[in-house]
Amino acid sequence: MIVCLAGGAALFALRAWADPDSTTPAEGIRTNPPNVHALTNAKVVTEPGVVIENATVVIRRGVIEAVGGDVRPPAEARVWDMTGRTIYPGLIDGYGEIAIPADNQSTDGSRYWNGQVRPERRAAEHFRPDATTNRKLRSQGITARLIAPSDGLVKGVSAVVTTGDDSPHEATVKADVALHLRMNPRPDGGRGGGGGPPGQRLDASPTSPMGAVALLRQVMLDAQWYDEVWKAWRADRSQAAPEKSISLEQLNVWLARRMPVVIDTSSHLYALRADRLASEFNFPAVLRGSGREYRRLDAIAASGRAVLTPVSFPRAPGVATAEDAEDATLADLMHWDIAPENPARLAAAGVTIALTTDRLEDAGGFLAAVRQAVKRGFPARDALAAMTTTPARLFGVDDQLGTIRAGRRAHLFVTDGDLFDEKTRVMETWVDGKRYEVTSATPVDPRGKWELVIKTSDDQHQSFVVNITGEVRRLRGALTLPQPAGAQDEKEKKPTEITLDKLTLTRRQLSAQLKTESLERPGVAMLSVTLGGEGEEVDRGLGSIVWPDGSSTAVALARTEAAKAVDEKPEGSESDGEGEAQPAEGDDPPRRGRAAP
Repeated sequence: MIVCLAGGAALFALRAWADPDSTTPAEGIRTNPPNVHALTNAKVVTEPGVVIENATVVIRRGVIEAVGGDVRPPAEARVWDMTGRTIYPGLIDGYGEIAIPADNQSTDGSRYWNGQVRPERRAAEHFRPDATTNRKLRSQGITARLIAPSDGLVKGVSAVVTTGDDSPHEATVKADVALHLRMNPRPDGGRGGGGGPPGQRLDASPTSPMGAVALLRQVMLDAQWYDEVWKAWRADRSQAAPEKSISLEQLNVWLARRMPVVIDTSSHLYALRADRLASEFNFPAVLRGSGREYRRLDAIAASGRAVLTPVSFPRAPGVATAEDAEDATLADLMHWDIAPENPARLAAAGVTIALTTDRLEDAGGFLAAVRQAVKRGFPARDALAAMTTTPARLFGVDDQLGTIRAGRRAHLFVTDGDLFDEKTRVMETWVDGKRYEVTSATPVDPRGKWELVIKTSDDQHQSFVVNITGEVRRLRGALTLPQPAGAQDEKEKKPTEITLDKLTLTRRQLSAQLKTESLERPGVAMLSVTLGGEGEEVDRGLGSIVWPDGSSTAVALARTEAAKAVDEKPEGSESDGEGEAQPAEGDDPPRRGRAAP
Protein backbone atom coordinates (compact mmCIF):
# COMPACT_ATOMS: atom_id res chain seq x y z
CA MET A 1 0.00 0.00 0.00
CA ILE A 2 1.29 3.46 -0.86
CA VAL A 3 -0.25 6.86 -0.50
CA CYS A 4 1.36 9.76 -2.31
CA LEU A 5 0.62 13.44 -2.57
CA ALA A 6 -1.69 14.31 -5.38
CA GLY A 7 -3.71 17.33 -6.33
CA GLY A 8 -3.30 21.04 -5.84
CA ALA A 9 -4.78 21.00 -2.33
CA ALA A 10 -2.07 18.69 -1.03
CA LEU A 11 0.66 20.70 -2.70
CA PHE A 12 -0.82 23.87 -1.23
CA ALA A 13 -0.76 22.20 2.18
CA LEU A 14 2.93 21.45 1.74
CA ARG A 15 3.67 25.08 0.96
CA ALA A 16 1.39 26.40 3.69
CA TRP A 17 2.97 24.37 6.46
CA ALA A 18 6.55 24.58 5.25
CA ASP A 19 8.89 26.63 7.36
CA PRO A 20 9.34 29.85 5.38
CA ASP A 21 12.81 31.14 4.69
CA SER A 22 13.58 33.93 7.12
CA THR A 23 15.03 37.29 6.16
CA THR A 24 16.26 37.81 9.74
CA PRO A 25 20.06 37.36 9.98
CA ALA A 26 20.98 34.29 12.00
CA GLU A 27 22.74 34.83 15.33
CA GLY A 28 25.89 32.72 15.57
CA ILE A 29 26.57 29.80 13.29
CA ARG A 30 23.76 29.21 10.81
CA THR A 31 22.34 25.66 11.00
CA ASN A 32 20.64 23.68 8.30
CA PRO A 33 18.84 20.77 10.00
CA PRO A 34 17.45 18.03 7.77
CA ASN A 35 13.85 18.65 6.73
CA VAL A 36 13.27 15.27 5.06
CA HIS A 37 12.92 12.16 7.21
CA ALA A 38 12.08 8.54 6.49
CA LEU A 39 10.84 6.31 9.30
CA THR A 40 11.41 2.79 7.99
CA ASN A 41 10.56 -0.84 8.89
CA ALA A 42 7.71 0.17 11.23
CA LYS A 43 4.26 -1.11 11.95
CA VAL A 44 2.14 1.93 11.09
CA VAL A 45 -1.39 2.47 12.38
CA THR A 46 -2.51 5.11 9.90
CA GLU A 47 -5.90 5.48 11.59
CA PRO A 48 -8.04 3.38 13.93
CA GLY A 49 -8.42 -0.09 12.41
CA VAL A 50 -5.95 0.47 9.54
CA VAL A 51 -2.48 -1.07 9.97
CA ILE A 52 0.42 -1.35 7.51
CA GLU A 53 3.20 -3.78 8.41
CA ASN A 54 6.85 -3.08 7.62
CA ALA A 55 6.01 0.38 6.31
CA THR A 56 7.86 3.62 5.70
CA VAL A 57 6.66 7.12 6.53
CA VAL A 58 8.29 9.98 4.63
CA ILE A 59 8.13 13.46 6.16
CA ARG A 60 9.13 16.53 4.19
CA ARG A 61 9.18 20.01 5.73
CA GLY A 62 6.78 19.06 8.49
CA VAL A 63 4.23 17.31 6.27
CA ILE A 64 3.69 13.62 5.56
CA GLU A 65 4.72 13.05 1.96
CA ALA A 66 4.05 9.33 1.66
CA VAL A 67 3.28 6.27 3.75
CA GLY A 68 3.16 2.64 2.71
CA GLY A 69 4.79 -0.75 2.57
CA ASP A 70 6.53 -0.12 -0.76
CA VAL A 71 7.62 3.48 -0.16
CA ARG A 72 11.33 4.10 -0.73
CA PRO A 73 13.17 6.68 1.38
CA PRO A 74 14.23 9.67 -0.73
CA ALA A 75 17.95 9.97 -1.30
CA GLU A 76 18.10 13.20 0.68
CA ALA A 77 16.16 11.84 3.68
CA ARG A 78 17.55 11.12 7.11
CA VAL A 79 16.57 7.50 7.74
CA TRP A 80 15.29 6.33 11.12
CA ASP A 81 15.14 2.56 11.51
CA MET A 82 11.93 1.73 13.40
CA THR A 83 12.30 -2.05 13.47
CA GLY A 84 10.18 -3.42 16.30
CA ARG A 85 8.37 -0.10 16.72
CA THR A 86 4.75 0.93 16.12
CA ILE A 87 3.82 4.37 14.79
CA TYR A 88 0.47 5.95 15.69
CA PRO A 89 -1.17 9.25 14.69
CA GLY A 90 -0.47 11.97 17.23
CA LEU A 91 -3.12 12.07 19.96
CA ILE A 92 -5.37 15.11 20.46
CA ASP A 93 -6.25 16.18 23.99
CA GLY A 94 -9.94 17.03 23.94
CA TYR A 95 -9.88 19.82 26.51
CA GLY A 96 -7.53 22.16 28.35
CA GLU A 97 -7.68 25.68 29.76
CA ILE A 98 -5.55 28.81 29.92
CA ALA A 99 -6.03 31.82 32.13
CA ILE A 100 -6.65 35.08 30.28
CA PRO A 101 -5.71 38.26 32.17
CA ALA A 102 -8.10 41.17 32.63
CA ASP A 103 -7.96 43.75 29.87
CA ASN A 104 -9.00 47.33 29.38
CA GLN A 105 -12.34 48.56 28.14
CA SER A 106 -12.33 48.88 24.38
CA THR A 107 -12.94 52.27 22.80
CA ASP A 108 -14.95 51.00 19.83
CA GLY A 109 -17.91 49.67 21.79
CA SER A 110 -19.11 48.55 25.16
CA ARG A 111 -18.95 45.11 26.65
CA TYR A 112 -21.69 43.14 28.28
CA TRP A 113 -22.79 44.54 31.63
CA ASN A 114 -21.76 41.38 33.48
CA GLY A 115 -18.03 40.60 33.50
CA GLN A 116 -18.66 36.84 33.36
CA VAL A 117 -19.92 37.21 29.78
CA ARG A 118 -16.96 37.64 27.42
CA PRO A 119 -17.59 35.87 24.09
CA GLU A 120 -15.08 38.18 22.42
CA ARG A 121 -12.12 36.57 24.19
CA ARG A 122 -10.01 34.32 22.00
CA ALA A 123 -7.60 31.80 23.52
CA ALA A 124 -5.39 31.99 20.42
CA GLU A 125 -4.54 35.62 21.17
CA HIS A 126 -3.25 34.79 24.64
CA PHE A 127 -1.69 31.37 24.08
CA ARG A 128 1.99 31.00 24.98
CA PRO A 129 3.58 27.52 24.74
CA ASP A 130 4.70 26.09 28.06
CA ALA A 131 7.71 23.78 27.69
CA THR A 132 7.01 21.79 30.86
CA THR A 133 3.36 21.15 29.98
CA ASN A 134 4.23 20.28 26.40
CA ARG A 135 6.92 17.83 27.49
CA LYS A 136 4.50 16.00 29.76
CA LEU A 137 1.77 15.85 27.10
CA ARG A 138 4.24 14.59 24.48
CA SER A 139 5.23 11.79 26.88
CA GLN A 140 1.64 10.57 26.49
CA GLY A 141 1.74 10.74 22.68
CA ILE A 142 -0.29 13.98 22.63
CA THR A 143 0.73 16.27 19.80
CA ALA A 144 -2.19 18.72 19.79
CA ARG A 145 -4.81 19.96 22.24
CA LEU A 146 -7.83 22.18 22.60
CA ILE A 147 -7.33 25.19 24.86
CA ALA A 148 -10.19 27.35 26.16
CA PRO A 149 -10.42 30.41 28.43
CA SER A 150 -10.76 29.23 32.01
CA ASP A 151 -13.05 31.81 33.62
CA GLY A 152 -16.56 33.16 33.21
CA LEU A 153 -19.96 31.85 32.20
CA VAL A 154 -19.56 32.83 28.55
CA LYS A 155 -15.84 32.16 28.56
CA GLY A 156 -14.78 32.90 25.00
CA VAL A 157 -13.45 30.92 22.05
CA SER A 158 -10.98 28.04 22.10
CA ALA A 159 -8.13 27.13 19.76
CA VAL A 160 -6.32 23.96 18.73
CA VAL A 161 -2.58 24.20 19.33
CA THR A 162 0.32 21.79 19.08
CA THR A 163 2.55 20.55 21.88
CA GLY A 164 5.69 21.49 19.99
CA ASP A 165 8.12 24.07 21.31
CA ASP A 166 7.42 26.55 18.53
CA SER A 167 6.24 30.15 18.56
CA PRO A 168 2.54 30.76 19.35
CA HIS A 169 1.83 31.45 15.68
CA GLU A 170 3.55 28.29 14.46
CA ALA A 171 1.94 26.19 17.19
CA THR A 172 -1.62 27.31 16.40
CA VAL A 173 -3.42 24.79 14.22
CA LYS A 174 -6.83 26.50 14.26
CA ALA A 175 -7.46 29.84 15.96
CA ASP A 176 -11.26 29.74 16.42
CA VAL A 177 -12.72 26.35 17.24
CA ALA A 178 -15.63 26.54 19.69
CA LEU A 179 -17.48 28.96 21.96
CA HIS A 180 -17.38 27.90 25.61
CA LEU A 181 -20.11 28.26 28.23
CA ARG A 182 -20.25 27.37 31.90
CA MET A 183 -23.58 26.59 33.60
CA ASN A 184 -22.59 27.00 37.23
CA PRO A 185 -20.37 29.70 38.74
CA ARG A 186 -17.04 29.02 40.34
CA PRO A 187 -17.15 29.01 44.15
CA ASP A 188 -15.23 32.31 44.31
CA GLY A 189 -17.33 33.98 41.64
CA GLY A 190 -14.41 34.00 39.23
CA ARG A 191 -10.64 33.97 39.61
CA GLY A 192 -9.94 37.22 37.83
CA GLY A 193 -9.28 37.91 34.18
CA GLY A 194 -12.84 38.78 33.29
CA GLY A 195 -12.96 41.95 31.30
CA GLY A 196 -13.00 44.97 33.57
CA PRO A 197 -10.03 47.13 34.50
CA PRO A 198 -6.71 45.32 34.95
CA GLY A 199 -6.61 43.16 38.07
CA GLN A 200 -10.35 43.35 38.67
CA ARG A 201 -12.14 40.08 39.46
CA LEU A 202 -15.00 38.77 37.42
CA ASP A 203 -18.41 39.95 38.60
CA ALA A 204 -19.35 38.04 41.73
CA SER A 205 -22.91 37.49 40.55
CA PRO A 206 -24.55 35.20 39.79
CA THR A 207 -23.41 32.94 42.61
CA SER A 208 -25.92 30.10 42.19
CA PRO A 209 -26.52 27.55 39.44
CA MET A 210 -30.06 28.92 38.97
CA GLY A 211 -28.67 32.41 38.49
CA ALA A 212 -25.99 31.16 36.09
CA VAL A 213 -28.52 29.42 33.84
CA ALA A 214 -30.79 32.46 33.98
CA LEU A 215 -27.92 34.74 32.93
CA LEU A 216 -27.00 32.47 30.02
CA ARG A 217 -30.60 32.52 28.78
CA GLN A 218 -30.66 36.30 29.16
CA VAL A 219 -27.44 36.62 27.16
CA MET A 220 -28.89 34.56 24.32
CA LEU A 221 -32.10 36.62 24.30
CA ASP A 222 -30.09 39.86 24.40
CA ALA A 223 -28.03 38.67 21.43
CA GLN A 224 -31.20 37.95 19.45
CA TRP A 225 -32.61 41.37 20.36
CA TYR A 226 -29.32 43.09 19.48
CA ASP A 227 -29.29 41.45 16.05
CA GLU A 228 -32.89 42.50 15.34
CA VAL A 229 -32.31 46.09 16.47
CA TRP A 230 -29.32 46.52 14.18
CA LYS A 231 -31.15 44.95 11.25
CA ALA A 232 -34.01 47.41 11.81
CA TRP A 233 -31.64 50.38 11.95
CA ARG A 234 -29.87 49.32 8.76
CA ALA A 235 -33.26 49.18 7.05
CA ASP A 236 -34.23 52.67 8.33
CA ARG A 237 -31.38 54.93 9.35
CA SER A 238 -33.57 57.88 10.21
CA GLN A 239 -33.31 56.96 13.87
CA ALA A 240 -30.20 57.16 16.04
CA ALA A 241 -27.88 54.18 15.74
CA PRO A 242 -28.14 51.64 18.57
CA GLU A 243 -25.34 51.31 21.10
CA LYS A 244 -22.63 48.99 19.89
CA SER A 245 -21.82 46.02 22.13
CA ILE A 246 -18.66 44.13 21.32
CA SER A 247 -19.81 41.16 23.40
CA LEU A 248 -23.24 40.75 21.83
CA GLU A 249 -21.95 41.45 18.34
CA GLN A 250 -19.23 38.83 18.63
CA LEU A 251 -21.62 36.33 20.17
CA ASN A 252 -23.88 36.70 17.13
CA VAL A 253 -20.88 36.22 14.84
CA TRP A 254 -19.97 32.91 16.52
CA LEU A 255 -23.56 31.66 16.57
CA ALA A 256 -24.11 32.64 12.92
CA ARG A 257 -21.10 30.52 11.96
CA ARG A 258 -22.76 27.53 13.63
CA MET A 259 -19.57 27.14 15.62
CA PRO A 260 -19.67 24.29 18.16
CA VAL A 261 -20.60 25.48 21.64
CA VAL A 262 -18.87 23.53 24.40
CA ILE A 263 -20.85 23.61 27.65
CA ASP A 264 -19.14 22.69 30.92
CA THR A 265 -21.08 20.13 32.93
CA SER A 266 -20.15 19.33 36.51
CA SER A 267 -22.52 16.34 36.71
CA HIS A 268 -24.89 14.19 34.70
CA LEU A 269 -27.76 16.55 35.64
CA TYR A 270 -25.92 19.55 34.21
CA ALA A 271 -25.46 17.58 30.99
CA LEU A 272 -29.25 17.42 30.63
CA ARG A 273 -29.60 21.12 31.46
CA ALA A 274 -26.98 21.93 28.82
CA ASP A 275 -28.94 19.94 26.26
CA ARG A 276 -32.12 21.88 27.07
CA LEU A 277 -30.30 25.22 26.74
CA ALA A 278 -28.84 24.24 23.35
CA SER A 279 -32.22 23.01 22.13
CA GLU A 280 -33.98 26.20 23.24
CA PHE A 281 -31.63 28.46 21.32
CA ASN A 282 -30.81 26.02 18.50
CA PHE A 283 -27.04 25.94 18.60
CA PRO A 284 -24.75 22.87 18.12
CA ALA A 285 -23.57 21.86 21.59
CA VAL A 286 -20.76 19.61 22.77
CA LEU A 287 -20.70 18.59 26.43
CA ARG A 288 -17.58 18.92 28.55
CA GLY A 289 -18.17 15.74 30.51
CA SER A 290 -17.98 15.19 34.25
CA GLY A 291 -17.21 11.45 34.19
CA ARG A 292 -20.65 10.66 35.63
CA GLU A 293 -22.58 10.42 32.40
CA TYR A 294 -23.30 6.73 33.05
CA ARG A 295 -25.87 7.81 35.66
CA ARG A 296 -28.24 9.18 32.97
CA LEU A 297 -26.82 7.33 30.01
CA ASP A 298 -30.06 6.87 28.06
CA ALA A 299 -31.03 10.54 28.25
CA ILE A 300 -27.54 11.77 27.33
CA ALA A 301 -27.35 9.35 24.41
CA ALA A 302 -30.81 10.47 23.24
CA SER A 303 -29.62 14.10 23.13
CA GLY A 304 -27.17 13.24 20.36
CA ARG A 305 -24.53 15.51 21.93
CA ALA A 306 -20.83 14.63 21.71
CA VAL A 307 -19.05 14.44 25.07
CA LEU A 308 -15.47 15.50 25.86
CA THR A 309 -14.87 12.62 28.26
CA PRO A 310 -12.39 12.79 31.14
CA VAL A 311 -10.51 9.73 32.40
CA SER A 312 -9.89 11.11 35.89
CA PHE A 313 -11.14 8.07 37.74
CA PRO A 314 -11.45 8.46 41.51
CA ARG A 315 -9.14 6.95 44.07
CA ALA A 316 -10.47 4.25 46.33
CA PRO A 317 -12.36 5.79 49.27
CA GLY A 318 -10.31 5.67 52.45
CA VAL A 319 -11.58 3.09 54.95
CA ALA A 320 -8.49 2.71 57.11
CA THR A 321 -10.36 3.85 60.21
CA ALA A 322 -13.90 3.41 61.43
CA GLU A 323 -14.50 7.14 60.96
CA ASP A 324 -13.27 7.00 57.37
CA ALA A 325 -15.46 3.99 56.67
CA GLU A 326 -18.51 5.86 57.95
CA ASP A 327 -17.71 8.81 55.70
CA ALA A 328 -17.44 6.59 52.61
CA THR A 329 -20.95 6.78 51.18
CA LEU A 330 -22.51 4.17 48.93
CA ALA A 331 -22.54 6.75 46.12
CA ASP A 332 -18.78 7.28 46.50
CA LEU A 333 -18.12 3.55 46.44
CA MET A 334 -20.31 3.05 43.38
CA HIS A 335 -18.63 5.90 41.51
CA TRP A 336 -15.18 4.52 42.32
CA ASP A 337 -16.28 1.15 40.99
CA ILE A 338 -18.13 2.27 37.85
CA ALA A 339 -16.28 5.42 36.74
CA PRO A 340 -13.61 3.53 34.69
CA GLU A 341 -16.47 2.05 32.65
CA ASN A 342 -17.93 5.46 31.75
CA PRO A 343 -16.14 5.72 28.35
CA ALA A 344 -17.14 2.15 27.45
CA ARG A 345 -20.77 2.72 28.40
CA LEU A 346 -20.95 5.97 26.44
CA ALA A 347 -19.42 4.34 23.36
CA ALA A 348 -21.77 1.33 23.60
CA ALA A 349 -24.73 3.73 23.75
CA GLY A 350 -23.61 5.38 20.51
CA VAL A 351 -22.36 8.62 22.05
CA THR A 352 -19.56 10.41 20.20
CA ILE A 353 -16.72 10.89 22.67
CA ALA A 354 -13.28 12.51 22.67
CA LEU A 355 -10.96 11.64 25.55
CA THR A 356 -9.19 14.35 27.49
CA THR A 357 -6.67 14.93 30.26
CA ASP A 358 -9.21 17.31 31.77
CA ARG A 359 -9.61 16.92 35.57
CA LEU A 360 -6.55 14.64 35.87
CA GLU A 361 -4.27 15.54 38.76
CA ASP A 362 -1.29 14.75 36.54
CA ALA A 363 -1.51 14.65 32.75
CA GLY A 364 1.35 12.15 32.84
CA GLY A 365 -1.18 9.52 33.93
CA PHE A 366 -3.36 9.91 30.84
CA LEU A 367 -2.37 6.74 28.99
CA ALA A 368 -2.50 4.66 32.18
CA ALA A 369 -6.07 5.84 32.74
CA VAL A 370 -7.06 5.14 29.13
CA ARG A 371 -5.63 1.64 29.42
CA GLN A 372 -7.71 1.13 32.53
CA ALA A 373 -10.81 2.16 30.59
CA VAL A 374 -9.89 -0.34 27.87
CA LYS A 375 -9.56 -3.08 30.48
CA ARG A 376 -13.03 -2.18 31.67
CA GLY A 377 -14.66 -2.72 28.30
CA PHE A 378 -13.75 0.26 26.11
CA PRO A 379 -12.76 -1.24 22.71
CA ALA A 380 -9.17 -0.36 21.84
CA ARG A 381 -10.14 0.80 18.35
CA ASP A 382 -12.78 3.13 19.78
CA ALA A 383 -10.31 4.40 22.35
CA LEU A 384 -7.79 5.29 19.65
CA ALA A 385 -10.51 7.02 17.61
CA ALA A 386 -11.53 9.01 20.70
CA MET A 387 -8.00 10.40 20.83
CA THR A 388 -7.40 10.97 17.11
CA THR A 389 -10.06 11.03 14.40
CA THR A 390 -13.03 11.99 16.60
CA PRO A 391 -11.55 15.12 18.22
CA ALA A 392 -10.02 16.09 14.87
CA ARG A 393 -13.48 15.97 13.31
CA LEU A 394 -15.23 17.72 16.22
CA PHE A 395 -12.71 20.58 16.16
CA GLY A 396 -12.64 20.93 12.38
CA VAL A 397 -8.98 19.94 11.92
CA ASP A 398 -9.46 16.48 10.41
CA ASP A 399 -7.86 17.72 7.20
CA GLN A 400 -4.65 18.30 9.15
CA LEU A 401 -4.55 15.95 12.16
CA GLY A 402 -5.83 12.60 13.41
CA THR A 403 -4.45 10.27 10.74
CA ILE A 404 -1.14 9.39 9.09
CA ARG A 405 -1.84 10.26 5.48
CA ALA A 406 -0.04 12.09 2.72
CA GLY A 407 -0.72 15.81 2.99
CA ARG A 408 -1.43 15.78 6.72
CA ARG A 409 0.75 17.53 9.25
CA ALA A 410 3.48 15.19 10.50
CA HIS A 411 2.01 14.49 13.94
CA LEU A 412 2.77 10.99 15.15
CA PHE A 413 4.37 9.07 17.98
CA VAL A 414 6.39 5.88 18.24
CA THR A 415 5.93 3.09 20.79
CA ASP A 416 7.75 -0.14 21.58
CA GLY A 417 4.55 -2.19 21.51
CA ASP A 418 0.77 -2.06 21.38
CA LEU A 419 -0.44 1.28 22.71
CA PHE A 420 -2.90 -0.28 25.13
CA ASP A 421 -0.46 -2.74 26.67
CA GLU A 422 0.41 -1.46 30.15
CA LYS A 423 4.12 -2.14 29.57
CA THR A 424 4.32 -0.22 26.29
CA ARG A 425 6.40 2.94 26.33
CA VAL A 426 6.16 6.05 24.18
CA MET A 427 9.63 6.29 22.69
CA GLU A 428 9.41 9.52 20.70
CA THR A 429 6.90 12.06 19.44
CA TRP A 430 6.93 13.99 16.17
CA VAL A 431 5.20 17.38 16.01
CA ASP A 432 5.09 19.06 12.63
CA GLY A 433 8.04 16.96 11.55
CA LYS A 434 10.17 17.79 14.60
CA ARG A 435 11.35 14.83 16.64
CA TYR A 436 11.12 14.89 20.43
CA GLU A 437 12.71 11.96 22.25
CA VAL A 438 10.59 10.71 25.16
CA THR A 439 12.30 7.48 26.22
CA SER A 440 15.89 6.67 25.38
CA ALA A 441 15.94 3.45 23.42
CA THR A 442 17.97 0.63 24.94
CA PRO A 443 20.56 -0.25 22.27
CA VAL A 444 21.19 -3.76 23.60
CA ASP A 445 19.32 -6.45 25.48
CA PRO A 446 21.71 -7.52 28.27
CA ARG A 447 19.73 -10.60 29.33
CA GLY A 448 21.49 -13.91 28.99
CA LYS A 449 24.66 -15.57 30.29
CA TRP A 450 28.01 -13.85 30.30
CA GLU A 451 31.57 -14.64 31.27
CA LEU A 452 33.06 -12.04 33.60
CA VAL A 453 36.87 -11.99 33.78
CA ILE A 454 38.49 -10.13 36.67
CA LYS A 455 42.18 -9.48 36.89
CA THR A 456 43.55 -10.71 40.23
CA SER A 457 46.22 -9.12 42.42
CA ASP A 458 48.93 -11.56 41.20
CA ASP A 459 48.33 -10.53 37.59
CA GLN A 460 46.24 -13.61 36.93
CA HIS A 461 42.65 -13.79 35.70
CA GLN A 462 39.60 -15.27 37.37
CA SER A 463 36.43 -16.12 35.48
CA PHE A 464 32.84 -15.98 36.73
CA VAL A 465 29.43 -16.69 35.17
CA VAL A 466 26.97 -13.80 35.17
CA ASN A 467 23.30 -14.65 34.54
CA ILE A 468 20.96 -11.71 33.78
CA THR A 469 17.18 -12.21 33.71
CA GLY A 470 13.97 -10.22 34.25
CA GLU A 471 12.64 -7.30 32.23
CA VAL A 472 14.93 -4.84 30.47
CA ARG A 473 13.48 -2.10 32.69
CA ARG A 474 13.82 -4.25 35.82
CA LEU A 475 16.84 -6.49 35.49
CA ARG A 476 17.84 -9.24 37.87
CA GLY A 477 21.26 -10.85 37.95
CA ALA A 478 23.65 -13.10 39.82
CA LEU A 479 27.38 -13.80 39.67
CA THR A 480 28.35 -17.46 40.14
CA LEU A 481 31.71 -18.32 41.67
CA PRO A 482 33.66 -21.28 40.24
CA GLN A 483 33.68 -24.47 42.31
CA PRO A 484 36.78 -24.90 44.51
CA ALA A 485 39.33 -27.28 43.03
CA GLY A 486 39.13 -30.78 44.55
CA ALA A 487 35.81 -30.11 46.32
CA GLN A 488 34.46 -33.35 47.80
CA ASP A 489 31.63 -32.25 50.10
CA GLU A 490 28.22 -31.79 48.44
CA LYS A 491 27.95 -28.35 50.03
CA GLU A 492 31.31 -27.39 48.56
CA LYS A 493 30.26 -28.64 45.12
CA LYS A 494 27.22 -26.32 45.05
CA PRO A 495 28.29 -23.11 43.28
CA THR A 496 28.17 -19.90 45.28
CA GLU A 497 26.00 -17.11 43.86
CA ILE A 498 26.33 -13.42 44.57
CA THR A 499 23.26 -11.34 43.83
CA LEU A 500 23.82 -8.31 41.62
CA ASP A 501 21.90 -5.53 43.36
CA LYS A 502 20.64 -2.38 41.63
CA LEU A 503 21.39 -3.92 38.24
CA THR A 504 20.64 -1.32 35.57
CA LEU A 505 21.42 -0.61 31.93
CA THR A 506 21.78 3.03 30.87
CA ARG A 507 22.26 3.09 27.14
CA ARG A 508 25.33 0.79 26.88
CA GLN A 509 26.54 0.99 30.46
CA LEU A 510 25.71 -1.96 32.72
CA SER A 511 26.17 -1.30 36.43
CA ALA A 512 25.49 -3.17 39.68
CA GLN A 513 26.43 -3.53 43.31
CA LEU A 514 27.55 -6.83 44.90
CA LYS A 515 28.57 -8.05 48.32
CA THR A 516 32.08 -9.43 48.09
CA GLU A 517 32.62 -11.45 51.31
CA SER A 518 32.78 -14.60 49.17
CA LEU A 519 35.66 -13.01 47.24
CA GLU A 520 37.56 -12.44 50.49
CA ARG A 521 36.97 -8.69 50.26
CA PRO A 522 34.32 -7.88 52.92
CA GLY A 523 31.96 -5.07 51.95
CA VAL A 524 30.13 -3.87 48.84
CA ALA A 525 31.78 -3.46 45.45
CA MET A 526 30.63 -1.45 42.43
CA LEU A 527 30.69 -3.06 38.98
CA SER A 528 30.48 -1.01 35.79
CA VAL A 529 30.87 -2.32 32.23
CA THR A 530 30.38 -0.54 28.91
CA LEU A 531 29.02 -2.90 26.26
CA GLY A 532 30.79 -2.13 23.01
CA GLY A 533 30.68 1.29 21.36
CA GLU A 534 28.73 2.98 18.61
CA GLY A 535 28.77 0.63 15.64
CA GLU A 536 30.66 -2.04 17.59
CA GLU A 537 29.51 -5.47 18.63
CA VAL A 538 27.62 -5.35 21.92
CA ASP A 539 28.25 -8.95 23.04
CA ARG A 540 31.47 -7.83 24.69
CA GLY A 541 32.33 -5.12 27.15
CA LEU A 542 35.10 -3.59 29.20
CA GLY A 543 34.90 -1.89 32.55
CA SER A 544 36.05 -2.04 36.14
CA ILE A 545 35.08 -3.16 39.61
CA VAL A 546 35.68 -0.82 42.54
CA TRP A 547 36.35 -2.84 45.70
CA PRO A 548 35.22 -1.92 49.22
CA ASP A 549 38.69 -0.55 50.04
CA GLY A 550 38.52 1.90 47.10
CA SER A 551 40.91 0.06 44.79
CA SER A 552 39.74 -0.89 41.32
CA THR A 553 40.40 -3.75 38.93
CA ALA A 554 39.81 -3.99 35.19
CA VAL A 555 37.14 -6.46 34.05
CA ALA A 556 35.97 -7.89 30.73
CA LEU A 557 32.54 -9.25 29.88
CA ALA A 558 31.62 -11.59 27.01
CA ARG A 559 28.22 -13.08 26.19
CA THR A 560 28.10 -16.89 26.18
CA GLU A 561 24.36 -17.49 25.80
CA ALA A 562 21.71 -15.46 24.03
CA ALA A 563 18.74 -13.91 25.82
CA LYS A 564 16.29 -16.35 24.20
CA ALA A 565 17.08 -18.89 26.91
CA VAL A 566 16.31 -16.41 29.69
CA ASP A 567 13.36 -16.82 32.03
CA GLU A 568 11.24 -13.76 31.24
CA LYS A 569 8.57 -13.47 33.92
CA PRO A 570 6.15 -10.58 33.41
CA GLU A 571 7.06 -7.41 35.21
CA GLY A 572 5.34 -7.28 38.59
CA SER A 573 4.67 -11.03 38.66
CA GLU A 574 6.70 -11.58 41.79
CA SER A 575 5.78 -10.43 45.27
CA ASP A 576 7.77 -7.24 45.11
CA GLY A 577 4.96 -4.98 46.21
CA GLU A 578 4.50 -3.54 42.73
CA GLY A 579 1.77 -4.32 40.24
CA GLU A 580 -1.49 -6.12 40.80
CA ALA A 581 -2.12 -9.83 40.54
CA GLN A 582 -3.62 -10.68 37.17
CA PRO A 583 -6.57 -13.06 36.87
CA ALA A 584 -6.04 -16.54 35.49
CA GLU A 585 -7.12 -17.12 31.91
CA GLY A 586 -10.89 -17.37 31.77
CA ASP A 587 -11.45 -15.49 35.04
CA ASP A 588 -13.39 -12.26 35.08
CA PRO A 589 -11.08 -9.22 35.33
CA PRO A 590 -11.12 -7.37 38.64
CA ARG A 591 -13.86 -4.77 38.68
CA ARG A 592 -12.21 -2.39 41.03
CA GLY A 593 -9.16 -0.29 40.34
CA ARG A 594 -8.01 3.23 39.82
CA ALA A 595 -5.93 5.13 37.35
CA ALA A 596 -2.45 6.31 37.99
CA PRO A 597 -2.51 9.70 39.67
